[in-house]
Amino acid sequence: MKTIPRKQGEELDLHALRVLDVLLRERSLTRAAEALNTQQPALSKTLGRLRRYFDDPLFVRVAQPYARDLTKRKTKASDTPPQARKTSIGKLTNSPDAPAPQ
Repeated sequence: MKTIPRKQGEELDLHALRVLDVLLRERSLTRAAEALNTQQPALSKTLGRLRRYFDDPLFVRVAQPYARDLTKRKTKASDTPPQARKTSIGKLTNSPDAPAPQ
C-alpha cells in the first residue's frame, strides 16, 4: 500500500485536502473556487502547495472542447414556411450565377 509522502517543512492541512476534493469533482479551478466561496488565485496557490507536497502536477491544462453559441443560431429549412422555401429554391435555380445542369 502506498503512503502519503512526508516532505520536510511542508505540512498538508485539511483545507488543502478539501480543495483537492473539490478540484477533482469540478475539474476546473474557477468552478472549484466558486464552490468553495473563495477566489481563484487563492485556490491556485493551494494547488501549488499540493503539487509540491505530492511532487506531481496533479492536473494538467487541456484545450476546452468547442461549444456552439446558440444565440447566433442559423435557421433550419424546417423553420421556414414551405412557400418561402419554394421561392428560395426557384431563385437559386433561375439565377444567372447558378451552375448549368449537366
